[in-house]
Amino acid sequence: MTDIRSLRTLAALAAVLLLGGCNLVVSETPVFTAADAAGAPPLKPGIWAAPQPNCDFKPADPLAQWPKCAGGAAITPTAILAAVDPSSLMAPDQPPPASAKPPLKVPYVLAAGDPRVMQIHFVLPIDPAIKAAFFYFIALRPIAHDADGRITDAEVWLVQCGPPPPPSGKGAAADQGAITDHPLPGMTVTKGECNPTGKAAVLNAAQPSHAWAGDQVGTLHWVRDGLK
Repeated sequence: MTDIRSLRTLAALAAVLLLGGCNLVVSETPVFTAADAAGAPPLKPGIWAAPQPNCDFKPADPLAQWPKCAGGAAITPTAILAAVDPSSLMAPDQPPPASAKPPLKVPYVLAAGDPRVMQIHFVLPIDPAIKAAFFYFIALRPIAHDADGRITDAEVWLVQCGPPPPPSGKGAAADQGAITDHPLPGMTVTKGECNPTGKAAVLNAAQPSHAWAGDQVGTLHWVRDGLK
């Protein structure tokens, strides 16, 4: 399972999903719209972080200067500005290019619910002539709010199709692409891809997915205003 504890892993996650055979819920069309977020507290716009333990960084520094371990990104009311290089998504461990590129804009909808569900819209430019677009889903449980009721801290985990299959005995690498044998109600599995039949299927899968996430449950923190 791809690590969700850093906002900078969104691109790497997208690359994994495009390979197929993953236990995550995905859709070629949007399941939620902005209307599904109406009346629910939004994320506070600004710079957010999901730092790894013992990560040494200065929150006041420009976001571009933060180390990778800080897991930083800018969040607006409608998009995550991920500090990644779209041209190297299939090799996320490679060093950044010498010339900086604009952050990748990843639109989202934060649907109401308990827990909330963040629908991520990702367009991955694998080839200049081909663009792969899809939606995937992250469960989000607010931990803290500011005086205006906006979310400032949250716990997050990926929404899964159903209970992960038992280890195959062929090694962890083989298990990472496995998909459940028992899809949750409202989930259909076709050619190694899990798709929801509607909003209720995704919302109902969010809570049980917490138990299956294990150590991949992450915590996001609002750090400061601004986008850089």
